[in-house]
Amino acid sequence: MIHIDLCHSIPILSQRYKLRVVPYEDDYDKIMEVYQSLGTKFDFLIGAFNSNPILSFASCKQLGTYNVCVALPRSHPLAKKEKLSITDLYNEKLLCVSSGDCLNLDDFRKDAFATGYHAYLLQRKYPHAEIAFSCPRLRPIINNDRINPMDVHETQLLQVVCAYRLFMPFASITVSTRECARVRDNLVQIAATKISAGVSTGIGSHAKDIEDKGDDQFEISDGRSVDEIYNDLLKVGMQPVMSDYIYV
Repeated sequence: MIHIDLCHSIPILSQRYKLRVVPYEDDYDKIMEVYQSLGTKFDFLIGAFNSNPILSFASCKQLGTYNVCVALPRSHPLAKKEKLSITDLYNEKLLCVSSGDCLNLDDFRKDAFATGYHAYLLQRKYPHAEIAFSCPRLRPIINNDRINPMDVHETQLLQVVCAYRLFMPFASITVSTRECARVRDNLVQIAATKISAGVSTGIGSHAKDIEDKGDDQFEISDGRSVDEIYNDLLKVGMQPVMSDYIYV
């Protein structure tokens, strides 16, 4: 949102345009209503604007690109700095905006890069700790076009897993049962090191003495048992390891 006092300080803006603050709830549907009212209640809106649903009924002119933007009061000591570093934010209370349908937030490559870099920093700080990646994808769900506008297909999943392997050669990589048997069987021969078996996502589903069991948290694609996956790994010349930890 552009500051109203800043607009009034620019003569051409204050003379030609009538500016007002448009309050709305931070809710997906409410935000869509505001953008859909363009041309009726007001003519233009200044703010974050990079979303496929919004671009379907409105156009935008890019004023700038900010990968990370921090808003703070003018009286705050950091407000005097032109650029902030991560150390400037130490001990500060932050309110983070969750991911929505913004392409810059939902781009899986940026998420993968951030995850990999975070793992790299952890490895530098704690060199003896085991670093592990898990690469689950969302299963098909209702309204999936709203929740996941930038789909990650099998090709993109392979790119992410291979990038993790090249960047962190000794890290553990897990591939979820959300993926089909074909994908998992191939990934363990390329880069993945861990796969689960005999999985059930229902709450309490593994307990035999519980009658009132919860619904499945999500549907799985690879429903093979432990013995089936064990034998399938042997068939391709791999050595299944059930546990690589030694308890003392």
